[in-house]
Amino acid sequence: MAGFDGSVARDREWAGASTRLAAARSRGFLERTFHGLTRRRLAVLALFGLLLAVFDGPVAVTYARGLPASQVAIAFVQTYLGSLVWFFAGLLAAVAAYNRTPGSIPLRLGMAAAAIGVVLWYALPVSFLIRHAPLRDVFLEMAPLHVIWLNNYQIVAIAAAALLYVTHADDVEHSLETEARRALDLDRGLDEARLQAMQAQIEPHFLFNTLANVRRLYQVDPGAARTMLRQFSLMLGRSLADIRNERATLGREVALALAYLGVQKIRMGDRLEFATDIPPTLRDAALPPMMLSTLVENSIKHGLAPLRGGGRVTIAADADGGTLRVRVVDTGCGLSESVGSGVGLANIQTRLAALYGAEGALILEPNEQGGVTAILELPLRIEPAETRDARAAD
Repeated sequence: MAGFDGSVARDREWAGASTRLAAARSRGFLERTFHGLTRRRLAVLALFGLLLAVFDGPVAVTYARGLPASQVAIAFVQTYLGSLVWFFAGLLAAVAAYNRTPGSIPLRLGMAAAAIGVVLWYALPVSFLIRHAPLRDVFLEMAPLHVIWLNNYQIVAIAAAALLYVTHADDVEHSLETEARRALDLDRGLDEARLQAMQAQIEPHFLFNTLANVRRLYQVDPGAARTMLRQFSLMLGRSLADIRNERATLGREVALALAYLGVQKIRMGDRLEFATDIPPTLRDAALPPMMLSTLVENSIKHGLAPLRGGGRVTIAADADGGTLRVRVVDTGCGLSESVGSGVGLANIQTRLAALYGAEGALILEPNEQGGVTAILELPLRIEPAETRDARAAD
């Protein structure tokens, strides 16, 4: 019994899916056939049909003077309905023929013009049947059917031409907007690829320098070098997974920088001191990967390492309104000798400009007591908790 119920349920599900599919195909067919006939345009065309009836109204009233007032009102309504029959029949035929005819625009317009003529010839007798009987005879006495057909053909052709022109203009505008969006998406993709290439450029630069320090230390103190290598392995195991993330947080980048400073501490000993001042509320602020580590490495390599007594590196952050400021302060050689000629700082400036435009900046300032303060300025954006949880799960 349960199997039977399940089979019935599946049959109903298939039947429902088939019905929905047929409805979707029907909607797709109608949308393609009568493309351009929006509700607003249909309302405008209906108003135009009312004007046609108003134009015919004086004729209706003139030849219905002998009728009661109620009959005159009925005659006017019937005139309006009759006008809508031939007007919309010809117009719909023109739109359908234009949209369904493959090929060039002149061919499609020719098919639309022919469709108006054919449909209008059969729609006019129907419209006359709707009219009030005395008025029907009067209209037929005023002109033969082919003359009325010609006059009405001109009206429908003008309305159809206006509608198709507006529709074509909208299609061209929509196509241009679509191409503009595609171009924007392509530019964004190129920017992302360029940023990833820059990030990939800085990663080996950062890692190879650290490995070079390990190699040099092995030449003078193998025991300290082994300790440094273990610390370096710990740094890789804890932080290397974050390096290739497209997005990172200030907390994660500070952890990576501290791991690097831990490695350098083994090499420099008492010559290196470091500290952090990061408010807990800013640890989840978004920060592009490897920027902070590059600034810290720059402080060690060009600021503290050349000095006999070494110095101190402090990583701090604060927020001012919607701006995040991350500072790397060293007590090294000073601005003229700290900048260096490598790719690190230029890479940061280029990435900031590409990611944030005028809202991102790298500022280098000399310290009064010696050394350099490197400041990253960028928009303050706190990473959502669900994004952090997903990254932690990965």
